Amino acid sequence: MNLPGIFSLWNQSAEFEEIIKIIKGKLIKKILLSGLKDSALSFFISALALREELKKSYLIITDTQENALKIYQDLSTFLNKPKSEEENIFLFPSFDVLPYEDISSDPQIIQQRINILKYLSMNEQNKKRIILIADIKALLPKLASPQKFKKMSWKLKVGNILKKDDFLKILLDQNYRSVEIVEEKGEFSSRGGIIDFFPVTSENPLRLELFGDQIESIRYFNLNTQRSILKLADYTLLPSRELIADSSSNYNYSTIFDYLPEDLIVIQNEPELIQEKTEEFQEEVEEIYQKIEKDKRELIFSMASYFITYSEIYNKLKSKKIINFTYLPEENKEDISGNQEEKKEDTKEFLFEEQEISSYFANLDLFAKDLEKWQKEKQHIIILVRNEGRAQRLGEILEERGVKRFTTGRLEEYAPLKSTIFISYGYLNYGFRLPNLKTVFITDQEIFGKERNKRYRLTRHKSEPFSTAMDISPGDYVVHIDHGIGKYKGMVNLTVKGVKQDYLLIEYAQGDKLYVPVDQFDLVHKYIGIKDKIPKIYRLGGVSWGKAKGKAKRSIQKLARELYNLYVARKEIRGFAFSKDNNWQQELEMSFPFEETYDQLQALSEVKADMEIVKPMERLVCGDVGYGKTEIAIRAAFKAVLDGKQVAILAPTTILVQQHYDTFRERMNPFPLNIDMLSRFRTKQEQKKVIDDLEEGKVDIIIGTHRLIQND
Repeated sequence: MNLPGIFSLWNQSAEFEEIIKIIKGKLIKKILLSGLKDSALSFFISALALREELKKSYLIITDTQENALKIYQDLSTFLNKPKSEEENIFLFPSFDVLPYEDISSDPQIIQQRINILKYLSMNEQNKKRIILIADIKALLPKLASPQKFKKMSWKLKVGNILKKDDFLKILLDQNYRSVEIVEEKGEFSSRGGIIDFFPVTSENPLRLELFGDQIESIRYFNLNTQRSILKLADYTLLPSRELIADSSSNYNYSTIFDYLPEDLIVIQNEPELIQEKTEEFQEEVEEIYQKIEKDKRELIFSMASYFITYSEIYNKLKSKKIINFTYLPEENKEDISGNQEEKKEDTKEFLFEEQEISSYFANLDLFAKDLEKWQKEKQHIIILVRNEGRAQRLGEILEERGVKRFTTGRLEEYAPLKSTIFISYGYLNYGFRLPNLKTVFITDQEIFGKERNKRYRLTRHKSEPFSTAMDISPGDYVVHIDHGIGKYKGMVNLTVKGVKQDYLLIEYAQGDKLYVPVDQFDLVHKYIGIKDKIPKIYRLGGVSWGKAKGKAKRSIQKLARELYNLYVARKEIRGFAFSKDNNWQQELEMSFPFEETYDQLQALSEVKADMEIVKPMERLVCGDVGYGKTEIAIRAAFKAVLDGKQVAILAPTTILVQQHYDTFRERMNPFPLNIDMLSRFRTKQEQKKVIDDLEEGKVDIIIGTHRLIQND
């Protein structure tokens, strides 16, 4: 069956068809492929996975977590299909700490591994194809069997019977820690008929409410506000550990291979490196174990209790179809799945040709010439940039340079028309050429000459006024909007009119107490004042707090009037309206080596919109270190220079001036701009020359300390 879209390019490859026949057959167990690496390798694997007549699952093994992540990113772009369809791509991470260390692994890693094991253990019913990508260290830990894993998963359902003591024992058996207030994953707390617990596999903690021995409600709640987020009809509590002892404290272990389908195809990327990493890891762990054992500091299990061995991996793989990728073809190379005698009898070798794409370092004229050359050679040209907006802008830039016959769209919309350039969007780690397929893949990394860093966007949360669990502790001062400053004494559970509920207890002057119910937490804020200065505690029901609020209100009104008059005057002033973005502006922005965050794009859009109107701009861009404020300044400065203006960048320290100077020069290097700086790093003679050049209009952007605003 022929492949669709971009994968149809493999339909013309006789070697690819022969590999399909070998996988379907029974005589040859191993295939050795040479010549492909990085994203070209991922392109091949994606085409293989889409062949309908195979209908196989795949385990892709790499030597490092970094290489596993790159393949996962590439496959996610190539196989960009709805989750309801058959391909299910998982990245199975390795732990970030070594055994016997006194620190726990990252909870996100534990969560990801447990959730994948859950899916795999349930896949017997789903029967969906799986693509699992992992570095070799991720596959070494021993696991509970799939049957044991399912048995240790507890289904909680509203209306079902559950004894509180039984559930608390389940949590303790799974290594949950009992605390007063749940703050982190792996913790639980119990108050009356309410049990809060934070599973390692969940993004939010849960609150279980019991009425006697019956589950009355299950809901997610917000750690900060303690408020419910979502009510659930049921919830499955998964094991918090991968290796689970039975009642006699024995660990009857399985491995990841026991979770995967029998007809699995195993792909190894550089098997010799995989073998080396396996041995290095096992030697490192064994060395730590021997040191602890020698010191007799504590009783510990040996490495064999936690990890499978090299020979065990071989035994697990020898019955599988195996494809080994090596970039350079080498004779007599050993691999993790067999020895030399076996290799000669049941291994078929293939050699593919791949060429790397050289970087253009933002030389778009040279890039356009190469595109036209490849068009004349009737190559299939696919350009991948980060998002749809960039794809459209790149199309405009190419059109300005006389490049013809190109189209833009989603990757799955590609139609293999020779000499036509297809511009799409998605994340690909590297570009490549496959001469035999007459195919060129190019990313913005090659176009602009910098290795891109894919940023994972954080979930945006609405800010909350008060955080019970994290912001305050008993004894801290808080402010109630209606009653003023008091001292927080903790959480209490009270029964009022037959209803049990959590209350915030605030103590005021003369021992007055205020109980704030959960649904009124938004009325309470943490007191923020001068450090180490004890604030005045108000009396509950007194008039002092009302007077203080009235005085503050009058001061705010006075300030508001002054600001109003100021801005009325400012509105009468006309500023300079800068031009809309041109192609140079677009080229500069596309060469940014990171993917912009949501907030950064919003700030950039608003700053440029302000610049394009006659109203004077007054804007503060605020952000933490490393969140992209400098890039906003670079783009705004560049926009101003393109309209013939000079730009001054004022920085507080000499070091920061130097850093900005280097960054501005690096980002604007492809353009004919003159950037200079004024600081004590320059001699008096050099400073005088810079000032003279600035006065004569020879300097486009000047970066300096307070030296910029001195009288001369």
